[in-house]
Amino acid sequence: MIKMQVRIIGGEKLVAPVAQALTKQGAAVTTTADFSGTLAPETTLVWLPNPLDPVGDLVADLVALVDRSPAPKRIVMHGVPGTADDASPEQVGAWFQTAGTSLVMEHLYAVKMIDELEHPYVIVRTPRLPGGAATSRVRVNRFNKQRLAKKKPSPSSPPPLPPNSTSTSQWDWVRRQR
Repeated sequence: MIKMQVRIIGGEKLVAPVAQALTKQGAAVTTTADFSGTLAPETTLVWLPNPLDPVGDLVADLVALVDRSPAPKRIVMHGVPGTADDASPEQVGAWFQTAGTSLVMEHLYAVKMIDELEHPYVIVRTPRLPGGAATSRVRVNRFNKQRLAKKKPSPSSPPPLPPNSTSTSQWDWVRRQR
């Protein structure tokens, strides 16, 4: 059986717990603090920047790594809340004690650059806990094919947007309607 290859990049407190959780699940995990070297074929690239890191600048290093490597299986980025209308810039600013709009815009730019790579990707946004506390507890769920088979299949394409919709995504409108 081939192990899932994972490369975790970051200086965030989450690197060690994520690496440990993935290793327990049987993944072959490599951790680095920067975007040096190349990726092995079929590697899942996990980027865990500190929320206040200049991700708008650092994403260029991620793009360079992907360009000089075989295509990654997927890219996973830990981003700040607020990039998907899940928190206001004021909330983000209060959580991270910085200018919320600037922080959200930096992370939105990084997400856009990852999207432009046209590889599968996931952006994980975790809010601060009440009182501003952070946690390093990580839980990794295994993919359960039996449980997935019992679920109803989702439609292959979203329904059309309603007239005069301001949403940029048809799926966003569908989620708001549920």
